[in-house]
Amino acid sequence: MGTTFHRRALIAHLAAGGLLAATARAFAAAPPPAVPGLAASDGSPIRNFALPSRAPFADVPGLQRFGAAEADVVVHEIFDYNCAFCRTAAPALDEVLAGDDRLALVLVHDPILSPASAAVAALQQTAFRRFGADAAHGFHRALLGSRGFVDAPRAKQVAAALGLDLDGPDDGHPARAETDLAAQRRRTADLGLKITPSFVVGDTAFIGWPGPVTLRAMIAAERSCGRLRCD
Repeated sequence: MGTTFHRRALIAHLAAGGLLAATARAFAAAPPPAVPGLAASDGSPIRNFALPSRAPFADVPGLQRFGAAEADVVVHEIFDYNCAFCRTAAPALDEVLAGDDRLALVLVHDPILSPASAAVAALQQTAFRRFGADAAHGFHRALLGSRGFVDAPRAKQVAAALGLDLDGPDDGHPARAETDLAAQRRRTADLGLKITPSFVVGDTAFIGWPGPVTLRAMIAAERSCGRLRCD
């Protein structure tokens, strides 16, 4: 299978996965792309659309940012810990980030696949509030690197192996984490981002993991001409 779905294959996957039929209909009735002709490494088209601003998450709390402090390009990843394609993308995305000293990655939780996904996302946000960004990033990578369905008990096992006690005293961080998570989910819904993984670069959102080669090309185009593809 290629690095991104063909249009019909993705719609079928959504239906088979039990997501709301309205999500598949919304995908099928998508607006014209902001960047025509955008394609993944295997040649399959990448659905993309324009957003109302170049900083659509600027006021959203609890976002975790990694990479360059003074980045000239920021990639926002919208993900779910039980999303198979998010897991596939994770190591390659880490390589892209590590190989570019002018790039930053921002994590945006959108646990749409199950209540268990929401519980895991809340735990990761709690780790961020309680232990800081570096520990939370390690936890994030370990969760995406795990196999099988991840629920709260499994996430706590992963955290414990990293020395993170998520059953510690009530310090107010879990409540704040839930608030942050709710804000992130509202914003992704408001922007029409209903599929994971999705990505935002500048004022353009695109659906699905395009592969590292294509992502690097998008980043280079954003730097050169302010959009994901320079014509």
